[in-house]
Amino acid sequence: MIRIVITARAERDLEDIWLTIAANNPRAATRIVRAIGKKIDLLADFPRIGTRRPDIRPEMRMMVQRPYLVLYAIHPDTDEQVVDTVEIVRIVDGRRDLRRLF
Repeated sequence: MIRIVITARAERDLEDIWLTIAANNPRAATRIVRAIGKKIDLLADFPRIGTRRPDIRPEMRMMVQRPYLVLYAIHPDTDEQVVDTVEIVRIVDGRRDLRRLF
């Protein structure tokens, strides 16, 4: 079974997303956070499904839940080895300059 690890920064990102949206619409905030959670859950079965983003970091991958991006890394990240861990690094608005975040 693949282990999903969510960094403290990604947890804060998710909380900030909820708080920002909930200020106007708590139901929409909950719906969006749940949709992001479903994308993360999908990584347990398909860790290599995301697009590689070496422009951000060599090991970085991303999944899209518009307008948000789930930025993550898999460990080990080689084609020869079985993935045992998915590390959720950040969850950010895709309209931001991602290189400035790292």
